[in-house]
Amino acid sequence: MIQPDHGTCARTVAESEGSEVFWQTPGTSAAYSSPVREGCVDVRARRRDRDRGASLVEAALVAPVFFAFLFGIMDFGVAFADEQALRSGVRDAARRVSVADTGTDASCNPSTATMNVATRRAMCLVKAQSGLGANDVRVRVAVEQVGGVDAYTATRTIKLCAQFKIRSVSGVMTPFLEGATKVFESDSQIQIERVLASPGIVTAEEPGFVAWDCAVPST
Repeated sequence: MIQPDHGTCARTVAESEGSEVFWQTPGTSAAYSSPVREGCVDVRARRRDRDRGASLVEAALVAPVFFAFLFGIMDFGVAFADEQALRSGVRDAARRVSVADTGTDASCNPSTATMNVATRRAMCLVKAQSGLGANDVRVRVAVEQVGGVDAYTATRTIKLCAQFKIRSVSGVMTPFLEGATKVFESDSQIQIERVLASPGIVTAEEPGFVAWDCAVPST
């Protein structure tokens, strides 16, 4: 170990009051272990300062990537849950509609002019079963047609379709998740077992977020 210059930097052992540390004489590269007087440079303290600065730079570089990853997981997790909710809602609503159970709620105000109360209730049922918000879900009801006319009778087929715009909850993933054509779509086709009183359910739709691909083969 390099010995200190007692005349410049070091006290005698008898004068020492602190624990042993590493010091460096100003203007030299010599480092030694000794208690010290004022005017000498604490090498370890200087290294700690450098390490502290490096840690801040590293944190500044890593933090954006970390939070983007974190919010990405959150947004894609919410999107996955929304898709499952839409699928489940359409499927459950179709089962109920097939047995003439549309509920009594017609207050979701589907945006279409040609719709009777039974059809309105069927659309509102899809929105309610999905739990995604009446204004955020668009619905189309398609009834099997015979000779170009809806055949809402037992043993015929009815199809419920729904669209939901993908959303970014955090806002970080907006460029990747949101857009005019970025929607979840789901449909469920089922045989009619029991029908409602006339006029019953008819083919109708709300304006979709994208073009509808929802029809029942006609006979």
